[in-house]
Amino acid sequence: MLVLLYFIMAQININHCKDDGFNCLYNADLITEEMVRELLKDEAAQLYSEKEQMLAFGNEARYKLTVNGELWFAKELKNKYWYSSIKNIFFSTDCWKAFQIGCKLVSYDINTPQPILAATVICGEETKQLLITRFIENAKGLADHVTSIKDQEHGRERVLDRVARTLAEFHKDGFCFKHINSTSIIVSNNDDKINFWYTALEAIGSNRFHFNTAFINTVAQACKDFHKNIHDEERIIFLRVCFDAALKNNIFKRPSQQEWFIKKTNQRVSELLNESTN
Repeated sequence: MLVLLYFIMAQININHCKDDGFNCLYNADLITEEMVRELLKDEAAQLYSEKEQMLAFGNEARYKLTVNGELWFAKELKNKYWYSSIKNIFFSTDCWKAFQIGCKLVSYDINTPQPILAATVICGEETKQLLITRFIENAKGLADHVTSIKDQEHGRERVLDRVARTLAEFHKDGFCFKHINSTSIIVSNNDDKINFWYTALEAIGSNRFHFNTAFINTVAQACKDFHKNIHDEERIIFLRVCFDAALKNNIFKRPSQQEWFIKKTNQRVSELLNESTN
């Protein structure tokens, strides 16, 4: 029996659709209930009729899909633990939380691929989570973009400056990164216009109280991602610009906190690098 919940989250209409084989939140501005049912029926067979697997590791797989002539990005998660299926019946799933975060980012006019749907799908004895957004074309990971810039003196400096200010504004709006990997922030280049996009929605958390320690962690995560691709002096300049942007956005209150911020961020980068090698 159809259970339908309609509500408005900022400027995005989110509907809830449930059937025997799936439980789904979807963006009613981009997709209809009929289309959701068609895509997710028969263990989501229709959804993957035109797919290109981009990456698979552990319990996660990523796909580029073509649906009605549009490019979509799908992230598929298998439950790690036996109790996950039971938990998903009673609580909001990871993909639902990520979908709602994506909708909130859009409502704040923060660059993120438009969320399309988030669903728990039963596939035989297995339960999978799906998170689907629009696909961003002509894009590469932040670290790859920084590495590709040959003009280190000017081009790379401008990009790092943009990254610093983007991260500060991200935190000013009440968000933070729990972790960052090579595809958490992607860079698109269309018609000579460079845009930064937040794509790892499941890695984004709330920072309503604007804790500066959360900002330090996010900056450190970004530094870890591209630390091998920039020089030490570039990293220091990047951290100083991050602090100046954070100061303007009231994440820090006093200019005298700059050295403390740089010290704590570098310490956190070292911790993250050690964790990744263990």
